[in-house]
Amino acid sequence: MKSFRKLMLSLSLLLSFSMASLAAHKNEATINLSDKVQLGSTQLAPGEYKLSWTGTGNDATATLSQGKKVLVTVPAKLVEQRSQNPGVGIVTDAVEGGGTRLTGVQLPKLELLFDSDKDSSMHNSGMSGN
Repeated sequence: MKSFRKLMLSLSLLLSFSMASLAAHKNEATINLSDKVQLGSTQLAPGEYKLSWTGTGNDATATLSQGKKVLVTVPAKLVEQRSQNPGVGIVTDAVEGGGTRLTGVQLPKLELLFDSDKDSSMHNSGMSGN
């Protein structure tokens, strides 16, 4: 009976630590852009940005900010990856007439794909990169 109590105590502690680690997981990452890119109608200059997201699957929303300033919020698709990416990858696409559009970010366990064609109803600071 005493060993059963120890087992139950150990299991409850293990469960508590597991729940704490899940709660500590944040839906955010830091990304570095080496070139100027377009996300929605916002031009992002090279630099470091905080990427955060809410939602899951096709119903996600991604926000890029610098410091406390939100620069752009766009609809996104969140795709969980089975194989772990080694780091953060920036996915871009050439824009007709020149320029580059940010279409996604690959993180170690997931990928965010941006649907910038639907961003007209989302927040946009109108910041332009130089």
